[in-house]
Amino acid sequence: MKLAIRLTSLSRATIYRRIAEGRFPPLVDLGGRRIAFRRDELDRWINNPSDYRQPGLRG
Repeated sequence: MKLAIRLTSLSRATIYRRIAEGRFPPLVDLGGRRIAFRRDELDRWINNPSDYRQPGLRG
């Protein structure tokens, strides 16, 4: 999460809100209270944030 905040300049709350809206890459549960983003999805968002939609979601 810290890397995503640094790379995007978004707050943690904004990232979680956009995940819920399908406008930011979903979190991947690594187990043991660890989470991550798929780097390819994060890069796709960075390259075009206004048009990003989570894979599999319509809208």
